Amino acid sequence: MLRFVWLLPTGLIAACLAPEPPVAEPVCRPETISPAMLGIGPLEFAPQSVQAQVQEDSATGRFGITIQLDEDAAWSVATLTREQLGQPIELRLDEDVIASPVVHTPILDGRILISGDFTRFAATEIVERLAPPCLPDAAALVE
Repeated sequence: MLRFVWLLPTGLIAACLAPEPPVAEPVCRPETISPAMLGIGPLEFAPQSVQAQVQEDSATGRFGITIQLDEDAAWSVATLTREQLGQPIELRLDEDVIASPVVHTPILDGRILISGDFTRFAATEIVERLAPPCLPDAAALVE
C-alpha cells in the first residue's frame, strides 16, 4: 500500500492509503516542449528528480498528476511538510502556481497526487514539462 496526498476541491490536502497504481507507460518530453522545474514551497526540483504521470479518476472522470520524487527530493519535502503542517504550500511549475493545498500530514515517501479539475490535455502538458527528454528513434540512429 502507498500513501497518497490528495488536493481536495476545498484546497485541503488529505493523506490516505491506496492500492498500488496501475503501471503507466513512461512519459518523455518532446523537443518542442520546454522543461520545467517543480516548485514545492521554497524548494525547486529539476526534471531528473521527478517522475510524473497523468492519473485519471475512473469514478469522476477527472484528471490529476502523480509525482514520485527521488530520494533526496523526498527527504527535502518530508522535512518541509513536517514544518508546514496546517499551512498552505504552493506547488509550482516554474513560476506558475498549479495548486496551493494546506498540509495536513507530512509527505514522507515522496509520492504526491495532485487532483482537481485538470483536463487530460492540461495534466499531460504538466507531466511532459516535468519529464526527461525523449530519446531519438533507434531506427533513425542506425541510418
